[in-house]
Amino acid sequence: MNWKHYLGITLISGVILAFAASFQAAPGYMDAEYYYSMGLRIASGQGLSEPFLWNYLSEVEAIPHPGFSYWMPMPAFLSAAGIWITGLKSFLGAKFVHVVLAALIPALTMKVTKELTENSAAAILAGLLAVFPVFYGIFLITTDSFAITILLGGLFFLLTRQKSRSISFLGLGFIAGLMHLSRADGLIWLIAGLYCALKASKQREIALAAVFGGYLVGMTPWFIRNLLVLGQILPSGLASAFWLREYNDLFIYSPAGLTYQNWISRGARAILGSYLDAGVANLRTAILIQGQIILAPFILLGSWEHRRDVGLRAAFLVWVCLLLLMSFVFPFAGERGGFFHSSAAFQTMIWGLAACGFIKVIAWGVDKRSWVRSKAGVVFGSVLVVMVAVAAVFTFSTRVIGENGEGPVWNDTSLKAKDIDTFLNELGLEEDELVLINNPPGLYSATGRSSIVIPAGGLEDLLSAGNKFGAYYLLLEENHPPELNDLYENPEKVDRLLYLGQVNDALVFQFTDNK
Repeated sequence: MNWKHYLGITLISGVILAFAASFQAAPGYMDAEYYYSMGLRIASGQGLSEPFLWNYLSEVEAIPHPGFSYWMPMPAFLSAAGIWITGLKSFLGAKFVHVVLAALIPALTMKVTKELTENSAAAILAGLLAVFPVFYGIFLITTDSFAITILLGGLFFLLTRQKSRSISFLGLGFIAGLMHLSRADGLIWLIAGLYCALKASKQREIALAAVFGGYLVGMTPWFIRNLLVLGQILPSGLASAFWLREYNDLFIYSPAGLTYQNWISRGARAILGSYLDAGVANLRTAILIQGQIILAPFILLGSWEHRRDVGLRAAFLVWVCLLLLMSFVFPFAGERGGFFHSSAAFQTMIWGLAACGFIKVIAWGVDKRSWVRSKAGVVFGSVLVVMVAVAAVFTFSTRVIGENGEGPVWNDTSLKAKDIDTFLNELGLEEDELVLINNPPGLYSATGRSSIVIPAGGLEDLLSAGNKFGAYYLLLEENHPPELNDLYENPEKVDRLLYLGQVNDALVFQFTDNK
């Protein structure tokens, strides 16, 4: 294999991703909308402040307020970089760097597989599988952490195989730091780096120090920023997430109620039930999304073949830690996609192991069934790639374009936000005058309008939040806290809220105390 193979597969991947990205005119969901919005603000010189409030876990007194008190900043920095490079202050500019990084994934997968197997055929097969990442393909081309997480995971594995050990351990720590900058649970990659350092045959103390040093190189600037702006190295909002009793508690208006006592008061049955639900969901992610069903047997074969590889053992250690973390510590986040996000880091290795397992099966057929190795590899390999490609096209078509094929359903949330903005403009509301809505990052990314999230809980919490921040209007959508069902079904019954009309499925109310 030479540079032409890597360049060729990168170009193929880039063309496919660019075509797919043309259907996504908006970020599509809250995480990506948040990173796009923050990228816009960074690129336009507005710093790291949030012009909206999407949860109440941290103490916030006014809008805008210091950002990244829950999510980490790396995807927003990449979005800002895309805007700077292209000069486009739009979603197209913001996703540019994410798409470029995604296009590099198949080439990195080839390199990882070549290092792992020393087999060029396996490397090419793994690269082709990475060109069609099925479910991940939907999210690689929006403004989220997927592309950078996958790349960092592959680079981590490659560094475990470098002979210049001191530099490689420093690099492992640095990548762990970048992982942490990308996702809060990326801190676990520091464990993998330390594991590799402990497996070093010589100078373990120096190796451990190098890993820690590399991590601090990546994270110290962010720690300093947090200390100066938030008064602590890590945001306080994350600590409250330990004691969520259900997913909607993420949006609770009084996070002081998120305590161990309240958490344990749910009872063992409810706690164990949430663990079970999250564990099942995360294992389903491992099989259906990471293993893509058809690849799962090959991945198991490849894993057994390379079970003694230190880099793979380190990655498996992180995978198990993330599975446990997202099943038993943050079960609601894990069930809602946290494990799906975090486990993306292993995909280059997973595709490599799948290719290795496939080659193992071909070798068995040659030995036991008298297959012709070259023909069997090409024929069955092509069938495998085609099957994965068909699955990728079907998944993308269903989730992004829509089952009826009339238009990209991916952009619907952005279009609805623009309809709401038109209605609010007709009411004479300025962009910096606050409203309450389900998805503040989504409203801002589509319209530039500031808002705060409708708190989980009843009418009194909603009114308290509106009064505290001086909100003018409430947009109560069909997807709302269950405690507000009566308000949605009987919109004219509350004295302190004046019902004004409806935009799509959103009922519009005016806070009579604030207008």
